[in-house]
Amino acid sequence: MSLEVLKQNSKSFYFAGYLLGSRSLHRIAALYNICRTLDDLADSAEDSLKARANLMTVQHAFASKDISNYLVMIKHRDCANVNEIHINSLITGLLTDTERVRIRTTESLLVYCYRVAGTVGLMICDIFRIQDPNARAHAIDLGVAMQLTNIARDVLEDAKMGRVYLPQELINDLTPKQIESPTKTDKIIISAAVGHLLYLADKHYNSGFCGLPFLPFRSRFSIFLAGRIYKRIGLKIRKHGLNVWSRRHYTSVFEKCYEFLICICLFIINLDNHKYTASHDSKLHKFFSHLPDANYQAEKKE
Repeated sequence: MSLEVLKQNSKSFYFAGYLLGSRSLHRIAALYNICRTLDDLADSAEDSLKARANLMTVQHAFASKDISNYLVMIKHRDCANVNEIHINSLITGLLTDTERVRIRTTESLLVYCYRVAGTVGLMICDIFRIQDPNARAHAIDLGVAMQLTNIARDVLEDAKMGRVYLPQELINDLTPKQIESPTKTDKIIISAAVGHLLYLADKHYNSGFCGLPFLPFRSRFSIFLAGRIYKRIGLKIRKHGLNVWSRRHYTSVFEKCYEFLICICLFIINLDNHKYTASHDSKLHKFFSHLPDANYQAEKKE
């Protein structure tokens, strides 16, 4: 069931997931099922109050370890190592989506990205029992990078839902309607903001990939491939002049296969994929260093 959810909703992860091995793929698919269902609860309820109530019900079920709840049961059955604190952070982030979404600053956006995606990187670390603070810091960054890519890709779709994730400080408080039907000047402002998000995403991708050596060998390649496929979406947005109105960008099967071949070459040639020689840039976490596993420098000293 969880594998089918992954196949239907995330072709990039499903494509890369074949390389994980059946046991790891089963656990990752179960985690994806939990995260996807929570995201759907935030998006698909009849009204925002009902969506909020549904999320808070699940949040309480996780806190009380109520396995009569379907998602809690999946977690305890298929990915028991996952720390509930990260699921709680994820739900806290998704509760934001049930409100009037207007993110004021880049700082607030990065906090949001930590909660809804950086936590997923941490939960994957939990699945593989990876506790090294450096590894977990880089895992957060890969999740943040992917979420920034999502936001850059989905500017128009989000606006149609009344949501604006582009920081208001970058787009002069433009409304969803103005984003849907922008003036020439508005397009320039929005495109510049999208370009800035993709720049931030690239910095986080670079950091995220530095954490690959901490992963088991097969999982290492699979996560590398998934990240590369996602990063390619940002490259396509740039290639089309940061135009987020004409189409929703995604990677084709051909592009996925191309990235697969590129990843093989890079995986073999670049020894940094197999031996950790980097150090984490703490400035990437300065806006959310108070959140779990984000202040890795302090944790290393303890």
